[in-house]
Amino acid sequence: MGAPPQAAMHYQGHPKNGQHCSICIQFVPGISAQSTGTCKVVDGAISPDGYCAAFSAT
Repeated sequence: MGAPPQAAMHYQGHPKNGQHCSICIQFVPGISAQSTGTCKVVDGAISPDGYCAAFSAT
């Protein structure tokens, strides 16, 4: 079973109330700090500035 699609996790490409993917334990960074990465629980390319319902601070 794969990760749920971004829409199912309410993914957005911008932060929400200071919460963003680059400080989430589920985020897998890209080559640089501003590069697109991936997520352990959401499918597809993920922006370090994005946010979703699975957010969990490091």
